Amino acid sequence: MPTSVNVSKQLPLAMKTVRILTNPKGITWKKYCCSIDMGGTDWTRILARANFYYGNYDRPVNPPSFSLMFDANNWGDVETTLDEPVFYEAIYVVKAKSTHICVAQTEPGMSPFISALEVCRLSYTMEKQSTSDAPSIGTRTAYNEPPEVVMQKAITGNNLTFWLPGNTSRFGVYMYLYFSEVTSVSPAWERWSFLLYEDRLLMSRKPISPPYGSVLKVSQTDFLVANDTKFYLLATADSTLHPTLHAMEAYMLSKGTDRRD
Repeated sequence: MPTSVNVSKQLPLAMKTVRILTNPKGITWKKYCCSIDMGGTDWTRILARANFYYGNYDRPVNPPSFSLMFDANNWGDVETTLDEPVFYEAIYVVKAKSTHICVAQTEPGMSPFISALEVCRLSYTMEKQSTSDAPSIGTRTAYNEPPEVVMQKAITGNNLTFWLPGNTSRFGVYMYLYFSEVTSVSPAWERWSFLLYEDRLLMSRKPISPPYGSVLKVSQTDFLVANDTKFYLLATADSTLHPTLHAMEAYMLSKGTDRRD
């Protein structure tokens, strides 16, 4: 029977309750599913995020592992840790009027659980892929010269949102964003500029205006983010075109080795 257990560690609200899914002895590969209604429509695109925090709630100090599934499709193998939240996220196209997100026991004695499940519907027009019409893209304008083949594709939308996955509540990162104008625009009537925000905090020192045929790199270094920190690319008031993003690199800062080693 599913049961709920509260955890005491200072965590995001979604991680404070554990939904435990127990199996009768000797039965393996039994699934526990959450049915999600798509509101009477099929072929719906969703973003799903499954959150897990073990926290030694049952006191055996044995973080379980189990499978995560969409309907009958494998999503991934969940590997929990003793004292750190983990999450798995995916964009999934629901082909029917409902979908099921499931956890399944794969090893005897290891009961699946879940802390929180977040699902949101995505519009097919929210973002789209664009291809550069530049005959070539010079990448030497960016310090580490991203591959030209990467810069030939981009996503664009009226509100581009992304976040950095991590397994700790707060972590330091270095983040690099790469931009290039995908089409030659007429300065007389078209303008392409946008700003980068961290949640509601403006991060751009000046508007980002991608160059045509070359690369602009925007760096954000040595700053702290959380698992729920979101970044936004928003058009400026005088921009006539939507924001675009070609590539991103992000590096998590480690704590280093113990000086006694």
